[in-house]
Amino acid sequence: MKKLCLSLAALLLCLLAHSQEADGAGKYAEFHLIPRFDFNPYTSLGSGGDGSSGCDFGSSSIYTLFEGAFSDNISFTLSNHWLSTTPGELYTSTFRSDYNNWVDMCLVDFSLGAFDIVLGKDMVCTGGTEYEDWDVDVDDILSSNFWNTFQPYQWGAKVGVTFLKETTSFWLQAVTSPYGERPFASKLFTYSAQIRGEYGPYSNIWSVSAVQRDEGQFDYVAYLGNMLELGDWTLTLDWSNSTGMGEYNMLGGNMVRFTSVFAPSEKWDVGFKGNYYITKRHTGLEQAFNGGLACHYYPLGNEMLRIHANVGYDTFESCLCASIGVKLNLTLFSL
Repeated sequence: MKKLCLSLAALLLCLLAHSQEADGAGKYAEFHLIPRFDFNPYTSLGSGGDGSSGCDFGSSSIYTLFEGAFSDNISFTLSNHWLSTTPGELYTSTFRSDYNNWVDMCLVDFSLGAFDIVLGKDMVCTGGTEYEDWDVDVDDILSSNFWNTFQPYQWGAKVGVTFLKETTSFWLQAVTSPYGERPFASKLFTYSAQIRGEYGPYSNIWSVSAVQRDEGQFDYVAYLGNMLELGDWTLTLDWSNSTGMGEYNMLGGNMVRFTSVFAPSEKWDVGFKGNYYITKRHTGLEQAFNGGLACHYYPLGNEMLRIHANVGYDTFESCLCASIGVKLNLTLFSL
């Protein structure tokens, strides 16, 4: 471990020296304010339902994104969300690693040629194509149980290398564990290996993670994410050996996520998104499904304004859900 730390320190010094030689090239900064409002009515149906109905405000929140670069070799990202529908939990869990809080990502990326070192709070290198979207863009009623229950933003570091003519990258990561109550103080960590590739219309995100839940005890999560782009169509197929995170450990079994999105214009897209679960470690999820249709409309033909509408069904909750909302992406300044 000491030799590894010395090697990383030496590489960072080389990166800093190299960035200074770049004479300020590549410097920029952008700050985005991204408010989102959702209205989500729902009703319980079927033999498993209790007949209840109501509404909530889904992923309504105010997000900010501050990103940029100090040079060609050093970039940064700071992503936060504020004033959500449960604001108390955002701030009382600030110094916890087992709950999401107002700090999503806070990282610095050092790059030199084919190598990258990323330090700070980052997304755990597990999960497939579903995790490629920013939280503010996710259709939450159509998201997987894994996405809803796993705390993906953790503190630590990752090292990556890009090869095969920049079509493939390989990452090793060590971050705090979502089982740990406090980052680092809990002395619980998550270790991941991930390979990503882009090969013409096909791309993949494959990963395996060891998530520590106690001293010497790990839950192992494998994830195979696959994407195929065919003209106006984008198809994804993800598989994982976990259906999400339970009260005491990861829920083993199988989860398959499939999406099919048709985007013939920059102004709109429509698609199906669904998740199928099989597990023996969660009553009600032995065989379960959630999913439905998602529609996004961009009146300005860009990301500044998005109007979204979703409808879906969840067999575990025996619940028919809908969502309609709006998202703004305002660039407050750009340097």
